[in-house]
Amino acid sequence: MVPHRRNGLGFRVFAATTTLLTGALLAGCGQQADSANELSGSAGEVMGTSGDSVAGAAGTSTSRTRTDDSTDGARTDRSSAERSTTSSTSEGRESTERTSTGTGRPPPVDRCHTGTLDGDLKRGSPGAGQRYAELTLRNTGDSTCTLYGYPGLELLDESGSPLPTDVSRTADPGPSTLRLAPDETSSAQLHWGVVPSGTDPASSSCEPVPGGVRITPPDETDSFRLDWNHGRVCGGNIDVTAFR
Repeated sequence: MVPHRRNGLGFRVFAATTTLLTGALLAGCGQQADSANELSGSAGEVMGTSGDSVAGAAGTSTSRTRTDDSTDGARTDRSSAERSTTSSTSEGRESTERTSTGTGRPPPVDRCHTGTLDGDLKRGSPGAGQRYAELTLRNTGDSTCTLYGYPGLELLDESGSPLPTDVSRTADPGPSTLRLAPDETSSAQLHWGVVPSGTDPASSSCEPVPGGVRITPPDETDSFRLDWNHGRVCGGNIDVTAFR
């Protein structure tokens, strides 16, 4: 009987030892699990922080991208505005040119210059002691020009030297602007006397007889010479009308 109790006791000791070992093992596993959970939690926090940082960095990068996109958009808007302004300016200039050319107004006409005028002096019908002549100017240029006013006159002797000349402008008719197309003419009337008067001696024949006359067109300083075949001019007095 004694050996039977010994075996029971040994069995209980073994069982108790096994239980303790098992508890220790389970406790160790629990601690490891807690440690693992703590490590996992720390890793999660780290990853969470890293994720937040990455997300923040990504957000910042996205914000810069949007800013760049906005800048590109502004550049595009400016480019579009510049193209629109250039186009509007070009269209406005073309419209102005079309309007200018489409008004039907004639281009400005310059006055007639001496170099594009030719002259002629024709004898008029004489009266008692009175003489008349018609001075005609012709436009020899290639374009229309204007003529306004009175001619300038200076009598010349046979050698071309000036003779005393006194020109009086007739008020009626007065001057008016004349348009002379190429080869068109305008004329002024000249009048003088052949009877001595004033300071001329009664027996004088109003010598010397002019051999030529220098003509200066209105508003010009250059002149040209015409032959004078119309006899004497007493006192060098000549009345002249405006061109008409």
